[in-house]
Amino acid sequence: MLRRILEVDPAFAVRLKSELERMFHDLIAGSDIPMYEPNAEVRGYEVDAYWPDAELVIELDSRSFHTSPFAAERDDTKTVELRLAGLEVHRLTYTMVDRRPGWVVDTVRTLRARAIAANA
Repeated sequence: MLRRILEVDPAFAVRLKSELERMFHDLIAGSDIPMYEPNAEVRGYEVDAYWPDAELVIELDSRSFHTSPFAAERDDTKTVELRLAGLEVHRLTYTMVDRRPGWVVDTVRTLRARAIAANA
């Protein structure tokens, strides 16, 4: 337990902006999936989770920030533009992360593996 605490990068924790981002981080940190870059700048957009080696982006959608028509339009535009730039982009909701953590980990693991294979 102490070793795990000493390995924590405080700068990383500061870059997490919401409860959903912290929940997702904890899921990935507790898995065998390599750590991602949080709130990374990718092709002119800030994305929630980015694995550069896989060109994989995961966007985390909470009800607080992603339910208005304006937000939906913004999110759809961002997703299309990042996909046109050659990135894999997938969206996960608060409910998925909160209520289906095992599924989220398995899904991210599979998406990352597929993205790496596609880029090989």
